[in-house]
Amino acid sequence: MVAVCVGCSLGPRVDVELIGDGSGHITSEPAGLECAQTCSMTIKTRPTTLTAHPAPGSRFAGWVGLGCGESELCALSITDDVRSSR
Repeated sequence: MVAVCVGCSLGPRVDVELIGDGSGHITSEPAGLECAQTCSMTIKTRPTTLTAHPAPGSRFAGWVGLGCGESELCALSITDDVRSSR
């Protein structure tokens, strides 16, 4: 089955990528994103909050490109596509 939506706006896209030697995963609220390395999601609800979950023995160093600093929570209220590293 193929769905076609003419003139629809899917919303801005967020790309998340792990950088560094640590490990862990990222989740979103509302649900829609859960990844351990690289993933993407379309933001349909604003604000959307991303949460970093560092694995035991790893440390979350911060978000790059989202303006959230070192907090493990990052509330997004964006209108354009963004790419972030964690």
